Amino acid sequence: MHQHTGPESNEARQRTVTALLTELRRQLDEQFRIIDGLDSKAGVLFGAASLLITLGSLSQGLAFRAAAIGRLPPGNVVLGVLVVAVVLYAAIVFCLMRGLRIRVYQLPMKADWDHLERTYLRGTSDEAEEQLLVDYVARLKDNWILIQDKAEWTKRGFALLGVEPIYLLIVVAVGVTLILD
Repeated sequence: MHQHTGPESNEARQRTVTALLTELRRQLDEQFRIIDGLDSKAGVLFGAASLLITLGSLSQGLAFRAAAIGRLPPGNVVLGVLVVAVVLYAAIVFCLMRGLRIRVYQLPMKADWDHLERTYLRGTSDEAEEQLLVDYVARLKDNWILIQDKAEWTKRGFALLGVEPIYLLIVVAVGVTLILD
């Protein structure tokens, strides 16, 4: 740890460490709120994607009907429309699974007596608080990496979810146009 040059500097350092620990605890709480929020968004993403794939399945009826009355080539186009819808849905589910996969988020210290004794209880209370400060910073950094990955996959899933209804609208519009011609 660092050298102190007197009781005043020790007290000032202790106040600084205490203030930093308070802020780091707040940041850890915020990280867990962010994680919960991302998991909720991923759940919404899954529900919306499932609804859209259901609507997509219904829209396939238009393509089959258009093919049945000779307005579309029967096999290739209808199969292509179906394949694109399924691939979009699979891509969304893939992003969702990547975003929701189980992660181990780190707390600043292990709830293990040997670790606590070895790391925090052998020195002074000031040294223990400073070590806890170091551990908080390290764990918060580790957690942010995991949170950013979770957020990126969730964002990709939502981007794909934005493509799916546009695709379905095009399928429905083309299908209705061909049937009504």
